[in-house]
Amino acid sequence: AMNPDGNFVVVWTNQEDNAVYMRKFDSEGKEQLKETKVNTSGNANMAAVAMADDGSYVVTWQNGDVYMRGFDANGKESFAQVKVSNANMQSNGKRSLPDIAMDADGNFVITWEDDADGDGYYDIRARGFNKDGSQRIEEFRVNGNADDQQRDPSIAMTSTGDSAGAFTIAWEDDTDGNGVFRIRTRSFNTGGSERTADSFVS
Repeated sequence: AMNPDGNFVVVWTNQEDNAVYMRKFDSEGKEQLKETKVNTSGNANMAAVAMADDGSYVVTWQNGDVYMRGFDANGKESFAQVKVSNANMQSNGKRSLPDIAMDADGNFVITWEDDADGDGYYDIRARGFNKDGSQRIEEFRVNGNADDQQRDPSIAMTSTGDSAGAFTIAWEDDTDGNGVFRIRTRSFNTGGSERTADSFVS
């Protein structure tokens, strides 16, 4: 993830200790933050990161559920490791493959594939947050059609301007259950209301 000044942060999984690490650089590739472990408990993998214009950033990852942790521009914790998915939702199944997008001010949305009831069928869910990690948009199901499988989401967000914070989520979709996945998208306004309905890209 990179801000307009060209400063960037990289995250990855270290297979030796099953943890997520990060390292931050300036626009010339000079180290600003040495290699640092992100998750404070549990295993972690499949990390994603997004950065605000001021250089602050949020990292998300999976470990049977989806988690996040926030950092300021210097790599100091801005909010602690916390579960992304709503604690009141079903928790018997698995949540995985998170992705994150952020606007210029640091507001962000995380999306993931969700099998909360453990039946082997996945939906796409998302939840929005303010820069400090407090909830901005309640957790919701992204895909309008919940038949069969929806997997592996990806998200992009408008950074600035009148539509700052608006976002679009794309995912692999097999609603007819024939084993052939197509790409489907749905767009949302800043507050999470629908902007464009489900539509197939491929």
